[in-house]
Amino acid sequence: MPVYRFLPGRTRGEGFFLALLRRTAPAELRRERRKKARPCKQTPVQGGKTAAAWLADAGDFKLFRPSEAHIAAVRQSLFDDVERVCATVRAVSVGILVAEEKGRKLVPRHELALSIQLAGDAFPRAELSPDEALAYLRREVLTLPPDVARGYVVATFEDRPLGFLNNLGSRANNLYPSEWRIRKL
Repeated sequence: MPVYRFLPGRTRGEGFFLALLRRTAPAELRRERRKKARPCKQTPVQGGKTAAAWLADAGDFKLFRPSEAHIAAVRQSLFDDVERVCATVRAVSVGILVAEEKGRKLVPRHELALSIQLAGDAFPRAELSPDEALAYLRREVLTLPPDVARGYVVATFEDRPLGFLNNLGSRANNLYPSEWRIRKL
């Protein structure tokens, strides 16, 4: 039976262990019926026109709800395949998460800010200095210049999007995912 260890510094890998087992007895095939998980429901998307306007090629995408409060987009040419996969396998993430519904408002998702499909004119942009960019990545509250429009703003560093801010005027709420934040430098 082959056994492999990946030792950091000696071999490529990070301390993983791998073993291959071979079954000698024939396997019994049992088909268990289970409830199909279908995160690709084609339920009507409230606010779909608003969310579609945030995409560069909105006509190429189909909007759907992977969960109760989220709106995602998948290319129309791939939607049938994605739906078939979602019917048999539990999909962790499908397509581009575009927005999250909070009450009657649509809040843009961080995945949209990092996507190349974000329409360039969908949101105003705020260029951050290196210190401000690090503060944003630490998920700290920022203060933007008064000339930046109020509402959702794409925070950029060297013209590359980092994520969204909600500019309230006196301060800007950081919408960077808390589980991704930099804790220590």
